[in-house]
Amino acid sequence: MRSFLSFSVLMVIGLLMVGCSSNQDVSTGSTEDPSMPLAASSASDAESHAPEHTTYTAAGIVRNITPSRDFVILEHEEIPGFMSAMTMPFALRDTTVLRGIQRGDRVRFTLVVEGNTAYISALERLAE
Repeated sequence: MRSFLSFSVLMVIGLLMVGCSSNQDVSTGSTEDPSMPLAASSASDAESHAPEHTTYTAAGIVRNITPSRDFVILEHEEIPGFMSAMTMPFALRDTTVLRGIQRGDRVRFTLVVEGNTAYISALERLAE
């Protein structure tokens, strides 16, 4: 009888230990690891984690447009606080900004810088 009682007590303790070691959140039923960072759960959370961006406006001359139309090569003036005047390719996320723009056009452009990436979000042809 004594061994049965000892066995029963050990079984109850073992079951309690197994039940307590579960990562399940009793309030939500979630089994996520509590040490892991939470993913964005709503649009407002996602927006608060969006990369910061800075915009610059400058002028330049279109030297070339890539055949795929996803880059434009501009000879641009200095972009104060960002870069010296130079000729370089700029990425385009929306190729519709090229409507009416041709090689040789003088343009004003908006450059968006997000972390380590930059792209042109607007191009406007200037009068000659």
